[in-house]
Amino acid sequence: MDEFGGLPYTDEAAAAAQEAQAAQAAEASNSMDVDHPMLDRALDDYNPRQRRRSPREPSEPMPEHVQSLLGRMGKGKVYLMDESPGIIHHDGELRLSRDPVLRKLARELDKQDPTQWLTMVSESASSPIRPNALFVSSTLIEHMSTAKIFTWASELGAKPMGIEWLNDTTLILLFQTPAAALLGLSLLSKAGFDPTEGDDPLLERSAHGFPISLLPRAEARREDRERDRGSREDREAERRRELDRQLDEEMKAYRRETGQAEPAAEEPKMAADKLEAEEEPVRRRGRGAFTADTGAFDDAPAHPQFAEGVDPYARVTVRYALEGDNAKRKGARDSAWYAKHGRGAGKEVAPRRGYRDEPRSLADRVGTRGEGRDLSRRIRPYDRDRERADRGDRGDRRSRVADLDADLDRMRVGRSRRPQRNKDDLDRELDEMFASRKDE
Repeated sequence: MDEFGGLPYTDEAAAAAQEAQAAQAAEASNSMDVDHPMLDRALDDYNPRQRRRSPREPSEPMPEHVQSLLGRMGKGKVYLMDESPGIIHHDGELRLSRDPVLRKLARELDKQDPTQWLTMVSESASSPIRPNALFVSSTLIEHMSTAKIFTWASELGAKPMGIEWLNDTTLILLFQTPAAALLGLSLLSKAGFDPTEGDDPLLERSAHGFPISLLPRAEARREDRERDRGSREDREAERRRELDRQLDEEMKAYRRETGQAEPAAEEPKMAADKLEAEEEPVRRRGRGAFTADTGAFDDAPAHPQFAEGVDPYARVTVRYALEGDNAKRKGARDSAWYAKHGRGAGKEVAPRRGYRDEPRSLADRVGTRGEGRDLSRRIRPYDRDRERADRGDRGDRRSRVADLDADLDRMRVGRSRRPQRNKDDLDRELDEMFASRKDE
């Protein structure tokens, strides 16, 4: 730990490292001017396909800094949190305010950039580190969608910018800055992450598990529902019989105390009907008791039943991502998620600001034909006018633009759209009208 407090690197060390890096970059740029003259051209004038005049001509080697940039960018599609339809928690600052260690780490990261420290720590790694990315691995990820991953991370206080999927069990969380990634590592880890204690950023650490509410549940089978319903009805019938026995005993004791005679014995047919009624208990449909063949109103089980293959206690690990992690990437054809849910599953995108991706009216949500559309028209009769106004043709738009231009011209010359008329103007108009009638 630094004896002066703070992170295990100082501003002076960072400045010296930056100066050394700038000197190396200057030397590299001088050599690039000779070896790679194409790099001096503007991007608009540079076309990589024109670098080889013929297929037999050997291609020029890719510059080192370009390879480094491609390694940091990654090759997979990035799903952004801003476009996610999942539940995003925005109260992560509350966790920082409650935990003094996290609060201190956040203040230190605001002052110092951990990029140089991460680079020095990972010099012995197999591949360069990605300072703004975290590597997450777990068998539970196979059952999680992109939106659920964002919900899990934001609930813990981390704010990833996006997700880059590698395969069904591993992914990469992308952050805007290296400081945000280091703080996210401390928030996602169970034991936290403290650079001042010598914690290794490349060591896989146990992360907080996924909430039970995000894990897929098992579909209730009909035979299981019938068995549960039968056992519940048996318990209710037994309880009613016990209450009837207690009531009979209390009535007998009351009659003995008051000296009343015992009632006559029931006829055999009435006794048989009563026994049959006890064997077939009535399914109550009153207040607080509902039944359905689908089991929609059945009580939730004491222990939730998860889908097949889901282990709620599976370990989740997190560490800093490396450029070599891209080797774990698999195609969509090898994905069990796509094989089970389809190629479009997990790619839902929330509508952006000013962009309406969802149906515009209730008619489109209920249905475009049949009873649903008629119902929506009765509920919201003005949807047609709104849709017509949204679709408005170009001619109407041009006319509206022309009206606005005319109003602006009137304002420039100091005239309003409808000039006010006084009494003299009205009298003059009346005189002109009467004069025209006399002439006729």
